[in-house]
Amino acid sequence: MRDATSNLPTLLPGLIGFDISFAIRDIGRAAAECDTLLRTGWPGCTALVYGHLGDGNLHLIVYVPDVAQQPAQAIETTIYDLVHRYGGAVSAEHGIGTVKRKVLGHSRSPDELAAMRAIKMALDPKNILNPGKVL
Repeated sequence: MRDATSNLPTLLPGLIGFDISFAIRDIGRAAAECDTLLRTGWPGCTALVYGHLGDGNLHLIVYVPDVAQQPAQAIETTIYDLVHRYGGAVSAEHGIGTVKRKVLGHSRSPDELAAMRAIKMALDPKNILNPGKVL
């Protein structure tokens, strides 16, 4: 079943995917609340949770049928707000890059972001290593 997830974009075109994480003690509650929030906000949506939940990593696929365009922004806000409330992370294993840079503040405090910038500056003062990706 896990390997079949690569077929999901064909079956659910425009799906909204997440790679988020929570403390293991919270993973069950967070997954259940995620499902409730999605089904309440978008009745009839497909919400699939899979991955390696035993290490706190939750993969989530969301698809809203019968709409002209997927409500990605609203769904992302809902999910990343949930991540923030639980003290989770906006990326479990696939990194931040340019896609999740705008939501990094949901799982890192301003002080943590400042520390990240300071480390980046100390190690890469000319900004030649992967410029513009995370910071």
